[in-house]
Amino acid sequence: MEKIIYIAVEGKARELNGKILLSAEFIRRGFRVIVGSHSRVRELAKTKIPGILIDKDFSDPRKDIWKEIQVNGGKIYALDEEGIVFYSPESYVQTRIGKNAIDIADGLLLWGEDQEKVLHHFFPYLSSKNHVVGNPRFDLLGKNAELYYGKEKRKNVARFGNYLLVNTNFARRGESGINIIKTFSNNITDTLEKQLWDRVKYNNEYYEKFVEGIKLLAQRINQNIVIRPHPADDVKIWQNDFSEYNNVHIIRSGDSNEWNLGAELIIHNGCTTAIEAYETNKVSILYQPVYDERFYLPFPNNLSDKAETPEQLYQMVDSYLNNKNNEQANFFNTEKEALIRRKIFADDHKYAVEKIADVIEQNIFDTATTTFIHKMRPKDRIFDWRNWVQTRKNTQVQNKFDYTSVSDIKKSLLTAKGVLHIKEEIAVKRIDSNVFFLKKK
Repeated sequence: MEKIIYIAVEGKARELNGKILLSAEFIRRGFRVIVGSHSRVRELAKTKIPGILIDKDFSDPRKDIWKEIQVNGGKIYALDEEGIVFYSPESYVQTRIGKNAIDIADGLLLWGEDQEKVLHHFFPYLSSKNHVVGNPRFDLLGKNAELYYGKEKRKNVARFGNYLLVNTNFARRGESGINIIKTFSNNITDTLEKQLWDRVKYNNEYYEKFVEGIKLLAQRINQNIVIRPHPADDVKIWQNDFSEYNNVHIIRSGDSNEWNLGAELIIHNGCTTAIEAYETNKVSILYQPVYDERFYLPFPNNLSDKAETPEQLYQMVDSYLNNKNNEQANFFNTEKEALIRRKIFADDHKYAVEKIADVIEQNIFDTATTTFIHKMRPKDRIFDWRNWVQTRKNTQVQNKFDYTSVSDIKKSLLTAKGVLHIKEEIAVKRIDSNVFFLKKK
């Protein structure tokens, strides 16, 4: 009897390569894997074929489908892709954690020490479910960064030269954003909702002043500037604001790490890409022209140097470009390294994907998956064009997970096999819109 794993992915650029690396590790251990767009993967996990679902957050909307999966003999493990960054433990619990969901989950896969402390404090009775494993996204960095992103990095440098990279996090600046946050948890108090609205106003002001600073930089720096909006942001706003600047390019495509790796310098407004930048030895600047301590993120912001005015931003960038070696030597230090290690568990001897697989294997159960494709309902068995069309109409989904080919998956698998030293061939079959069935040949 073979085993099956369902792996849910929300953001292609942020998560897919890491989840393919995780898939490869499970395949090495004898599992078959269904990986892809999270909503469809959950639906497939709900079929009569029991398996283990690795979901991408702890929110309450998941609880009903999780229960159905468990009734059919499946198990639920979840990691919160946003669990590394939060304003305070209280706000994290209220906005990202659904008590009804974590109560029924079989296990929670945690980023590191800080996230574990928060969960233990608020939900001590669930401590046996907590597993500190790190995150597959960070297995791709360090010594593996060039393997995964080197080719695309070189293409970006050939196209834009020694570019400055601006990574932004201005998503959910209005009522729709508040409503999205409220769906994640039933813990939203009136006080917290008011604070969320205050954050909308803060972000709107922050955006306007942030744009002013980047415009000044574009006028004075004789280099290309690549701006990467948040996947949930409206790219047209950025395009309109910089339409008159020939050296500013608004680009959403590609993995953030390939852009980080090729950049001279990274500027952000409180974005998790600052963590990835640090892990690939890139200097970053937090540009913060407005400040409210309620909305300041110590992590990742404390990993970066900080500028507060357009002129200060320009001076810092200019100083770095003219004195790179000294600036780099001063940027990296043991205090920042200790901060990262509290947030992201790292094992010198094992990748996060190996630790996750270890946890799952301790809770193994047999599933008859040799006839998996035949047992699926007809609408799940084949590529579902109706679902693909609906997905194409959904702008939010498209921004986060655009069309992915079998060759895209095979390319990522090839690198994953090299990282994990896997020699066996792995077969890939599309079974739905952006959902793939992986197994040993």
